Amino acid sequence: YDTIKPKKTKKEIFEENRKEKYKNLQKNNKIKGKSYEIFIGEYYKNLGYQITQNGIIKGKKDNTIDVIAEKENEVIFIQCKDWEYNKKWLISHEKIKSFVGDVYTFIEKNNIYKNYNKKRLFIASNDIFNRSAKRYCRENKNIVEYKIIPMT
Repeated sequence: YDTIKPKKTKKEIFEENRKEKYKNLQKNNKIKGKSYEIFIGEYYKNLGYQITQNGIIKGKKDNTIDVIAEKENEVIFIQCKDWEYNKKWLISHEKIKSFVGDVYTFIEKNNIYKNYNKKRLFIASNDIFNRSAKRYCRENKNIVEYKIIPMT
C-alpha cells in the first residue's frame, strides 16, 4: 500500500521556509563573524603582534575573547563584532561591561597574563556602539576601549 501524505497547509510551508531561512542566516552569520575575527587577527599580526584566534579555537567557550594579541609585555584581549548597522541592535555599555568582566575572569583563571600590560578592546566593523557604550569607554579608557575597523 502507498501511504498518501496529507498536503501541507500554507502556514506549515511558511513555517518550514522560515526555519530554513533562519538556519541559513545563522550559518552565514557564524561564517561572517569568524571571517572578521581572522581579519582582525591579521590586522594585529601586521602590527607585530603574536595572535591567538581564541574564538575560533575555543568556539562558544571563548569567554567572549575572540582574539588575543601579544607583543613584548603587552596583551590585548579583543571582542569582534561584524554586525550590519541597525538602530535596533546596538552595543550597549552592559555588553561592554560584560566583556570586561569576562576578561578579568579569564586573567584570574590563566596566570600567564598576570605581569602583562593588559588592554581590553571591543572592535566592530561598523559604528554599532550606542551612546552609553561610547560614554562608558570614554570614562573608563584605562579599562576598555572601542574601535571601528571596517572589513576590507
